[in-house]
Amino acid sequence: MTNRTSYRSTITALIAALSISLFTQILSAAQNEAPPQSTGTSVKLLTYEIVSIKPHNPNDHNGGGYGFRSDGVYGTDVPLTTVLYDGFNSDQVYGIPDWLKSDHYDFTAKVAPSDVAAYQKLPDSERIRMMHPVFEDRMKLKDHRETRELPVYALVLAKNKLKEATPDNTYAGGPTQTSGKPAVLATYLQQNPAGENRIVSQGASIAQLLQQLSIQPEIRRRIVDKTGLTGKYDFTLHWTSASSDQENAAGPSIFTALQEQLGLKLESTKGPVEVLVIDHIEKPSEN
Repeated sequence: MTNRTSYRSTITALIAALSISLFTQILSAAQNEAPPQSTGTSVKLLTYEIVSIKPHNPNDHNGGGYGFRSDGVYGTDVPLTTVLYDGFNSDQVYGIPDWLKSDHYDFTAKVAPSDVAAYQKLPDSERIRMMHPVFEDRMKLKDHRETRELPVYALVLAKNKLKEATPDNTYAGGPTQTSGKPAVLATYLQQNPAGENRIVSQGASIAQLLQQLSIQPEIRRRIVDKTGLTGKYDFTLHWTSASSDQENAAGPSIFTALQEQLGLKLESTKGPVEVLVIDHIEKPSEN
C-alpha cells in the first residue's frame, strides 16, 4: 500500500525534501481497481465512523503529513485541500477560499472495526473519496464537477525509444504489491532534495506514465495520450526539477528528458478538462 509522505505547506514544497529512498508506487492493480459489480444483492458502502478535525497547534513543530493506516486516514499539520481535491490537480479546483489553502489541521478518520478488512482492500483513491461525506457534514461542503476548455498537453510520438516489457517478468528486486508479490504493472517515482527525479516503469502502460507526469510541478495539466501505443513498457525517465534550489544540479528538463530518453513529446494545446468547483464550504465544526 502506498503511504503518502509528509509535507508542510504544499505537496510540491514537500516533495523537494523527500529522500531518494522514498518511492511513490502506483500499482495498476490498485489504481485501476474496478468498482463492485451488481450481483443482485446490496453492497455496503464504507464510511468513516470516527472523525476528528482540529486546528493544528502552531507551537507544535514536530512535522506533518498525511497517509493511511489499516483502519483509516490521518493528517498532521496539513491543509485540508490535501484530501479535498479528490484526485484533481490544484489548478483544476475552483472556489477555494484562502483560509482553506493556508490553515493547517490535524485530522483522523476511521472506519468501524467490523469494516477494517473491507477497507484494507480499497484503493487509496476510494479512501480519499470517502472523506467527501465528512466534509459535507462537518464543513457544509457543496461542490460540483463541470467540464471546461483549459490548456492541456498532448503526448505524441517523436522517435519512439520505448522497450516492450517481457510478458510475465516478475522484476526481482523491484516494487511489490501489498501482498508482497512482485508488482508487474507499476511505475514508481524517486526524488531527492537536489531536484533529481526518476520515473521507473516495469511493465507499465502509457496511461500509468501519464498519471505520474501530470502531477509533476513543471506540468500540472491533464495529458491526452496521442501516441497510439497500447503495450506495456520498461523504462527509466530521469530529469532535474525546474524548482530545484541547487545551483549545481545538472540534468535535462522533464520535457527534454521525455524526448531524448523515451522518444515522446509533450505538445501544448487546449481540450475539455473536468474540474471541481467549490460552491460553499465553512471552517470545520468543533468536535
